[in-house]
Amino acid sequence: MSVLTQAHQLVHGERHAAYGHPLQDFQRVAVIWSGILNQLVTPEQVGLCLIGLKLARECYQPSEDARVDIAGYAECLQMIVKAKEEALCPPTPTSAVPPAATSSSPSEATGAVPSATESSLTAVKGVQEICPQCQMFPPRHQDACPDRPIEHQEMGMEGL
Repeated sequence: MSVLTQAHQLVHGERHAAYGHPLQDFQRVAVIWSGILNQLVTPEQVGLCLIGLKLARECYQPSEDARVDIAGYAECLQMIVKAKEEALCPPTPTSAVPPAATSSSPSEATGAVPSATESSLTAVKGVQEICPQCQMFPPRHQDACPDRPIEHQEMGMEGL
């Protein structure tokens, strides 16, 4: 079996079942690394650093396992980027059911695409909402970002 096939099976099977979507998993790591490094670390940076770790190990002692991990972390990075893009640019509704019959918000009732402030990572199945200002999940959000209530309110994040 190729390293790409092995990586895909791990990322979408065993690892997903154990750790959830890579965005949530790498966000948890990013919070810890941010505290250790005393600077903001993003989920994307976590993926890149993990790839870097595996590249260093591959240079020292080549192994198929390291190559599978590199491919797996690249897949995780792609899933993170895709999840964030989908949350910021949700697809246009294409349902045959009239929007007014299935929704209550004004943008949904008119069939308009929700604005970026209305959308969130909850639009992506299985991904919890993250504050775009501080990159934190609730409930830690209020402790990490208490001085930005106005910006959060403008983005529809005041309830976090």
